[in-house]
Amino acid sequence: MNEITLGDYTLACGDTGATITTRWTGEAADSQDKGINKAATAALKYWLLKTFLISTGDEDPDAVPAPESPPTLDAPDAEPSLFQKAWRDTPKPRPQHVEQNIAGFPPVYRPPLPAL
Repeated sequence: MNEITLGDYTLACGDTGATITTRWTGEAADSQDKGINKAATAALKYWLLKTFLISTGDEDPDAVPAPESPPTLDAPDAEPSLFQKAWRDTPKPRPQHVEQNIAGFPPVYRPPLPAL
């Protein structure tokens, strides 16, 4: 059974009495009767982690160096991808073909450019 809880958590300043309330949800799956408790615990746990930016001790994904980029076509031993081969082998229209294709359309309105 999947349980979802919704909790309002309030932070209060002891000196000024100012408060701020935030809403957070928790979710847990349990086939027994403890689903609500697990969901409430998860909601509080992740609210604390995210509100106070607490580290979980897991490895930071941004700290891991990026994998090496694949070889480019500039490298002498690089093999072109299937897309690059298809693009290279596709006939490109010459200017006269382009002019023939757009000859039947009305001219495009271009407003005059402002003087500099």
